[in-house]
Formats: sequence, C-alpha cells, structure tokens
Amino acid sequence: MRRSELRNDIHSAVPPMPESFMNAITTTLNDIAPITPSVAKDKPVMGRRRMLVYALAAMLLIGTAAAGALLKLNLFETTIGTTPTNAADFVKYDLANVKVGNADITVEEAAYDGMSLYVAYSIRDGSAAESLGILDEESGQQMLESLNVGSWSDSLWIDGDHISMPGMSSTISVGSETAGEIVFYHMYRLDQENVFLMGSDVEISLPIGERQEYGSLDINEDGVMSKPEQGVVTFSLDCTQTDQIQMIEPQIMMEGTRWSAQVSQYMISPLQMYVTLDWEINPDLMAAYIEENGDGFYQDGIKYYDYDGLEVVGREIMGLKLVDENGKPVYEGMEGRYGCGGASVSAAYYTFPYMETYPEHMYLAPLVEGQVDMTHAITLR
Repeated sequence: MRRSELRNDIHSAVPPMPESFMNAITTTLNDIAPITPSVAKDKPVMGRRRMLVYALAAMLLIGTAAAGALLKLNLFETTIGTTPTNAADFVKYDLANVKVGNADITVEEAAYDGMSLYVAYSIRDGSAAESLGILDEESGQQMLESLNVGSWSDSLWIDGDHISMPGMSSTISVGSETAGEIVFYHMYRLDQENVFLMGSDVEISLPIGERQEYGSLDINEDGVMSKPEQGVVTFSLDCTQTDQIQMIEPQIMMEGTRWSAQVSQYMISPLQMYVTLDWEINPDLMAAYIEENGDGFYQDGIKYYDYDGLEVVGREIMGLKLVDENGKPVYEGMEGRYGCGGASVSAAYYTFPYMETYPEHMYLAPLVEGQVDMTHAITLR
C-alpha cells in the first residue's frame, strides 16, 4: 500500500466539516509523520485512530458551539478520546499561572501515566470582552501575536533537560466560554524519546510564554536547546503513582506468510495499556513489490522516499485487533479511539483502555475479509 493510499484511507475515515471547525483542531504532525528519507525509518507514522479522535473532538466542538460558546473539555476525552476509570487519581490541577503583559497563562491540568504526559493550559487576553467561540486559525493566531505569547518551539524541558517533540504526540486548541481564552490540550508520548518520569517533584517547562527570538537561544550542534531564562512556564508534577505500572515482555514470534511479528512488550498503567509490536515484512513480498512499482516514490524526477513494508502491509499492521483466545474483541465499540497510534518500518504502537481484569489470554490478530484471523494471531498473554 502506498503512503498516498494510506493517507487517502485516513482522510476517508473522517467526515468533511467546515473549514472554521477544522481550524479549531491542530495536530503536531511534523515529528509524527514526516515523509522524508532521513526520518521515515525512525519515526512512527500517524494511524487512523488519532485522526478519528480529532473528528470526535470536532463533533463535540460543533455541538457545544450551538449553545453559543465552547465549554472547557475534559483532558483525557480530548487527548485520547475517553476518560479512564482511574483518571481522577492522576490529574493534578492549577499547577502554574504566569502573567505576560495582558496575557494570563495557566497550566490547568496535567497527568502522567508512565508513558505519556498530558497537559492542558490556557492563554487568556485579559483585555478581551467576548469569548472566541469556535476558534479559527486567523483569530487565534492574531490574538497570540498581539500578546506575543504562545508556543514558540516544539521542545520542552524535563528537570532542565531538553526533550524534542516525541513521535505520536498531539495537540488540540479550542476557544472556551471565558472571554479571550484559548485552551490547549497536549499529549506527549515521552516514551518515544526514552524519557520516563519518576519522583514526587518532576519539573516540567513548556515554551509557551513570551515568544523568543531564535538567535537568542542556546542551541548546540546536535540541536539540543538549553532551557532559556525567558519564555517558559514551569510547573512541578507528582509522578510517584507510576509504581503501579506492570511491564510484560512476551516476545513470542508469529511467523506469517506476508509478515512476521512479536509483541516485544506491553505496559499496563492505571490509565491505559500500551503495546509495542516488532514486525518485519516477508523479504520476497517486498522484493516483488519493488519489482512491480520501483524502489521509491518519485515526483518530477526527485526521489522523496524509499518504498518499505508500510507501502505493502501497513494497513494490515495498523488494523490489528485485540482479541481473546476465541477471537472475540476485548473491547467493543472502541474503534477510532484505541488501537494503532502509529507505525514505522519495524515497529507499531497500540493503546487500549485500562481494565480492572484482563482476559487470561490476549492476542493481536489481523482481519481477513472482515473476520478475525486467529491463525496469524500474535500473543500478548
């Protein structure tokens, strides 16, 4: 399957909506799905699930706007599409408030589940008399530019250490019912940068204060940026509850005819279950695809990327379902909210809701003509 076909498949899953509503939903794509030879092998590409989460958020925005203004949204409903059972035990509130000129910047909510950092912060123009309602790109950008605040970098800092924007991270921005306020909901997949938070007083700094000039920043030759003295908003977060996490490494290989795979690990947190799948395409199938289609994608004689297994079996890998030993889905009605969040040429990443009790046996299994194929099921437990 070509990447263009994968993109079309994603777009077809999201119903069309007015441009003003689309502008209310922004996603951090630069580090999620860049289609360039230098990074395509290393970064997971975005899966259909995340796009559908944004579609669900858009529908929520539309319905709320009918009442005249947008209400503030739930941190987890916005970032992952549902509220985990144990969410109240993890979310911390009112973590920081900074005033920059006429701008009030407030870190309203944050949580960490051992893999992902969730943050909601607001920026309010203190001189505004009306709410922004449905937030379109132009009005939101004009407000932030006039205040000279807002996100000015894809970086963040943990205990002073620079962290690049992780793959599969996301952000949504909406106008609220409060006059002159924009609320930003972020989900940072810190595990994708091999960053894991521990302790009761983890310092987190976000580049959302006064906008900084690039030339004033201390950036070394590797692109690591020292935390600047200006332009950041810092708060502390208690991350001690991560001691409840269970990490399991099944590593049971499924040798398939088209591709082979194993669950290298899955992690059960009190908020979500995270599954990492290691996979590789059958070399003969890949060779046949290249022989028929060429070695990569060209446009006007320029090669943009090499073809790899995602072109051929990406839809199959990203469409794996979590089932029990009888092929019954572990979760009913969760399509579009959970499942594959992204895939690279050698790995795929899935999330599923937390459960008090999981089935004794669980598998990731492909669909063949709409039916679960247990002959190619990959063992979790």
